[in-house]
Amino acid sequence: MLSEKAIDRINNVLKDNTFNYTGELIQNLNGNINFKIELLGYRNMIRVGEPYPHMRVKITITDIKDRVSRLVLLQLRKVEKEDILRHLDRNMWTFKRGVQNYLSSVLQFFDTENYENVVIDEFVFDYDIDEDELVRDLREQKMSRQATRQVVRDITSVLKKNKSGNFYLPDGGDFYTFSKYPVEFTVELTLKTTKKIEGFKINGNYVPDEEVIEILIQYVPDRLQKSLHSIVGNLNDDIAHELQHLRQDVEGRLDITTYRGSNVGYFLQPDEIEAQYRGLKRKSKIMGLPMIDVVDDWFENNAKRFRLSDKDVAKIKSAIMNYPKKKIS
Repeated sequence: MLSEKAIDRINNVLKDNTFNYTGELIQNLNGNINFKIELLGYRNMIRVGEPYPHMRVKITITDIKDRVSRLVLLQLRKVEKEDILRHLDRNMWTFKRGVQNYLSSVLQFFDTENYENVVIDEFVFDYDIDEDELVRDLREQKMSRQATRQVVRDITSVLKKNKSGNFYLPDGGDFYTFSKYPVEFTVELTLKTTKKIEGFKINGNYVPDEEVIEILIQYVPDRLQKSLHSIVGNLNDDIAHELQHLRQDVEGRLDITTYRGSNVGYFLQPDEIEAQYRGLKRKSKIMGLPMIDVVDDWFENNAKRFRLSDKDVAKIKSAIMNYPKKKIS
């Protein structure tokens, strides 16, 4: 076993490091959580009928990176401090086991004899989960999904006719309206056929103060059917992205002044990061792909277009993948 002095030295190293768990929280639900580790010492526990020293560890949650994790850990956050470990054993055993296995992989470098015997002795939060905000966000995202789904369906119906021209949606109505959705809006769709590109190109734009979303689709008529699945995936990204700008505008959070900074600065604006996240997250869900793969693909196809360096791309991707990020101040 390690001496108290050795444990102090190890904790001095560990305190400057943040660890990340991406694994199962409860059955069939994975999470993405940052935490810090503190080694508390040892206590004997029975294993295979014999007492063995177990490394006692304190876990401090510092960041919860996804909505599923916040929902699950919100319930744990409500549990009295003295009951948290019991709750983990009864209701979140797969999560506890996954974290303890992760701890063993870290602690093997400090105690080569006992690193496989790890027990979580304290579990605390240094992260604020705003339940009202979380519920409101879930409700808003549900309404946004409904709006995105309907608009994409309408655009696809027009596109399948394989005709170029300007179209105004919704067909037969003045505005898109959805129950409990805070805004009304219209879509101006432009379809152009071309043989100068491979596949298709989509450009989206939100017109501030007018509640209008503009969508331009250029496509090769002979390849429309083969491209349709990818077009639908990209439309989900673009529509969700522009709807988020629409919401920002209505809520007074959208900067509608003409941006005059660098390209990387444009992408790093808070309203743009939020919209990028919402759009790419929607595409990830629709296409059944990991979020990071969708983000990588977008920048692989668009970095040159926006004259973004590798360093620029890395900054923007990091901001998107770490959104939303809320800690106690």
